[in-house]
Amino acid sequence: PNISPRATENDMESTATILEKVFLRSVAVIASS
Repeated sequence: PNISPRATENDMESTATILEKVFLRSVAVIASS
């Protein structure tokens, strides 16, 4: 498959966004418990 640097960059960005959301959710759960 032909993977362009831009596509990989976007992929990394969405992965980082997902990780950030999961992290923030975990922090919220810990803080509220």
